Amino acid sequence: MSTRGIYGFRQDDVDRLAYAQSDAGPDDLGRRILSYISQNSLEDLAQGSRNFNPANEQDVDKSLVDGSGNIEFVNLEDYLSEQCCEMIYIINLDSNNLEIHSNSPHLNFDPKGRYIISKDSPRYLGAILVHEIPLDLVSSDSIDYHIKAIETAEKGLYKTSLHIEQDKKIKALEKELNKSFYSRLINFLFGTRS
Repeated sequence: MSTRGIYGFRQDDVDRLAYAQSDAGPDDLGRRILSYISQNSLEDLAQGSRNFNPANEQDVDKSLVDGSGNIEFVNLEDYLSEQCCEMIYIINLDSNNLEIHSNSPHLNFDPKGRYIISKDSPRYLGAILVHEIPLDLVSSDSIDYHIKAIETAEKGLYKTSLHIEQDKKIKALEKELNKSFYSRLINFLFGTRS
């Protein structure tokens, strides 16, 4: 199964986002987004954000679109609640950061980020903020470094989540073993002997 994602801009507290059907991993769509940032000034990015208009597909910068050339503008909350995407890349012009969010279902600890829909433990709905990169630190020479940082952040969260799940299982097993031990001890000490 290919990695699905969402990408776009945030400006003046408004998201302008599109859906990527496939190849949305850090080394694919992440690389295209980082390359796009490295080739444009903040003013150009702001203009790109204004032109990234769900109502008019012809205004969208085609260098951000996947190889198919298809653009499907999205309501992020719909995609997040149905977990229809794994990675989200947002060029946030309010904070001047590239935000990378993950909607992977294995991230089930206390999530952070503005795209969390529900924090019902042990699962959550929404996307967690995985990594942020200041836009002024993105250059053509730094793209590989940033991709590795994104992948490391995503894997680190997965490992943390995996460890939490393992800890829960170990504690449940210890509880059962303790019950069993104490039950046998009580039977041994106070039970009837044949």
